[in-house]
Amino acid sequence: MAKKENVVAEHPFEAIIYTDGGCKPSRGIGGWGVHGYVYHSVEPKQGTGCRLATMTNYGYVVAKEMPLMALDAGLKIIPITPVEYIDAFGSLIPESTNNEAELTALLEALRWIDERPQDKRLVSVRFLIDSKYVLDGIQHWVKNWERSGWTKSDGTEISNLTHWKEAHGLVCKLTEEGVSFKWRWVRGHSGDLGNENVDTKASKAIIAGNKGKSIRELIVSPAKGYWSSPNGHNRMLSLNCWYFMTNMPESERSPDGRYVYYIGNESDLPGKPIADTSHGVVYLKEPDAALEAIREFQNITTADGWNNFIVGDMTIINNGAQRQELERYGSLFLGTIPKRGHITAPNGLLMTEVKQPAHLAYYGIVTLSHLSDILNEYLDGKDGESLVVTDLTDLFYDSVTKGSKTQTQLKPTINSATRSMEVDAYYNIAKERSVAELTLSVGLDTPDRNTLAAIAANDPKVKLVTWRESDSAFRYATVVETKDDVGIWACCYSNLRIILP
Repeated sequence: MAKKENVVAEHPFEAIIYTDGGCKPSRGIGGWGVHGYVYHSVEPKQGTGCRLATMTNYGYVVAKEMPLMALDAGLKIIPITPVEYIDAFGSLIPESTNNEAELTALLEALRWIDERPQDKRLVSVRFLIDSKYVLDGIQHWVKNWERSGWTKSDGTEISNLTHWKEAHGLVCKLTEEGVSFKWRWVRGHSGDLGNENVDTKASKAIIAGNKGKSIRELIVSPAKGYWSSPNGHNRMLSLNCWYFMTNMPESERSPDGRYVYYIGNESDLPGKPIADTSHGVVYLKEPDAALEAIREFQNITTADGWNNFIVGDMTIINNGAQRQELERYGSLFLGTIPKRGHITAPNGLLMTEVKQPAHLAYYGIVTLSHLSDILNEYLDGKDGESLVVTDLTDLFYDSVTKGSKTQTQLKPTINSATRSMEVDAYYNIAKERSVAELTLSVGLDTPDRNTLAAIAANDPKVKLVTWRESDSAFRYATVVETKDDVGIWACCYSNLRIILP
């Protein structure tokens, strides 16, 4: 291990830095963004963790484009070993311009380079910028401006004079200290990973500024784990949609005081009786900070305020970076689509959608409310009365002893290929307890396999609950209970089991 560290230490620190800025409107609240990585010019031994592009001494490059780029530009493009990342953004209020915002991003990056400790000084920096104004200015115009006393050819003062003087001064100072600067234009909104990153950062800062919040953030992160997406959400929230009604505080708590979340797998037509529509109701001991931030923002921004049916996209909400920002900043960076009330993430993706007209969606709320009633009856101990409960825990989990510790683990027979399970279900439809065989679809009638595995450390119990539908039929759902949380899952439009005479 020591030998490997010494090899890396032999290589100097270099950096790739993307910058961007903008205003909405063109003269109004501004925002700037910086993203980049410090690296050593050695090929990574274990990869970089970035699956979206190859990290090189030329920036983020899609692997198939690397040979063509090297041929066209005559460059020696090589994979690198990242050391750390920089992410920074800030708002410019009360008023700015696109050019000032673009220049501010460059200036903030130069300040960061200048302030690095002596043992981490950079020897080479490549800037990737989509603003021709900034690139032409820093490479060519500043020299002429300096000679002419920082005035234009007509003798008038140049725009953004203070910024240009500081930026030029920092480039000269750092160059004298041994930093080599390289400049590259990158086309904006072309799908370039680094450029899209800083564009989103600038957009976030603008959104915050338009809400009257002045923000400036600069975060330096170690390379290890940077690209991983931490699963910060409660894994009981297993389905890809979250449903709620605006301004309905009474629906936020269960009878035992836990926080209530309605979930499902249907986003387009919630409430339409489709056989493989899965529903879930989850009671959590602790509120989900990200979801509560969205709920609060939705309540404020929805046009007509009351009783709107909202569908939240959990795949967008639970994106690692997005969720971390929601938990840290709340709704600060969220936007809305005017007149429609949908909430958008900083990159423009829909995070929630207001269902209008909501008539069909209300059937979904009725269905989920009924499922919540069944869960409450289970928690009230109604086994043998309105419900019949079958313990399925041993079909899902094993207790494994390792040394002096006993751990709960999901059975190895429940794997990514498992689609269904055959179980015996107790029921009572004619005042007589009986048993019937059921087929449970994993991920629909139950939480999905990843959820079941993730909650294994929380002492989970899995129960099947049945209740009478008629003299010849019953319905069923799966309850999963951990030491803190509980949830119920069912395909409510197809969970009917008919008992033939």
